[in-house]
Amino acid sequence: MFDKEREELRTKLAQNDSGVAVTLDYWPSKLASLTITGTWVDADFVLHNGVLDFVQVSHPRTGEATFQVMKQTFLYYNIAQRVIAITTDNAANLGSARELLSNEFPNIFHVPCAAHVLHLTVRPGIDEMKTTIDKIRVVSRRAGREAAFQRFIEIQNEIYIDQTPVLIPIDVETRWNSTYDMLAFALTLREAVDQFTL
Repeated sequence: MFDKEREELRTKLAQNDSGVAVTLDYWPSKLASLTITGTWVDADFVLHNGVLDFVQVSHPRTGEATFQVMKQTFLYYNIAQRVIAITTDNAANLGSARELLSNEFPNIFHVPCAAHVLHLTVRPGIDEMKTTIDKIRVVSRRAGREAAFQRFIEIQNEIYIDQTPVLIPIDVETRWNSTYDMLAFALTLREAVDQFTL
């Protein structure tokens, strides 16, 4: 299925000669996978995007190894001369891969990931609230368990008569906005959270 989709994407890109903006990021795991996506606008000014590659890169994930995967992907899709920008986080291996790529393809411009930069900016403030955030994480996880779930729903039904009960989402520590969402839910449900933790 992936090969079929990949071939269709290759055909779409071949039918279009506009510039392509690329993003790449590693999915952290023991078998790290590099995801490369492409975004472009066609002649009718319609925005398109797709996953260009999703490939495991063996450890260590050096800049050289990442560069080789990027280069192969760009050559496979015949877009090496059309890539106008690459967006990545600030990982050292991605930085050295970008340098190697810009030596070979000087037309490529690097755009730092704004979400990652914002995360790095917000993180110290979140760290200042670690004790409170950890308590809310415990409540969120505990309320999600089957026995406690029913109790948390009943508490909400008693307090918030006209509202549909909800769970507090558990945040992903590497995504500041998910921590914000968790805190916003907890604040909205503050009375129920207080009763639940008695």
